[in-house]
Amino acid sequence: MDVDAGVTYSPEIARTVYLCCIEGLEHVRGEAALTVRNAGGTVEFDLSDGSSRSGEPRARAVERLRDRVEALGGQLTVGVHSGGGIWVSGTIPVPS
Repeated sequence: MDVDAGVTYSPEIARTVYLCCIEGLEHVRGEAALTVRNAGGTVEFDLSDGSSRSGEPRARAVERLRDRVEALGGQLTVGVHSGGGIWVSGTIPVPS
């Protein structure tokens, strides 16, 4: 896990990033890498699992999370690697 220290986000942004990462972690069957960083006025988060045994995220959950991220002006991408394993990637603008 790699998270920028000392950076705080509004409760809506923090909760949305948390929920997206938790949903992805529910499908991890091995080791995963999680990164959350502040990138010039945007919070970026990436979760990746290299396991070939990961389950595919539920479509309804992904749609609900994507709606939350987009309501904050961001983007969410969720997928399954060709050899197995899931990835969740998103960006949300941080109001100044």
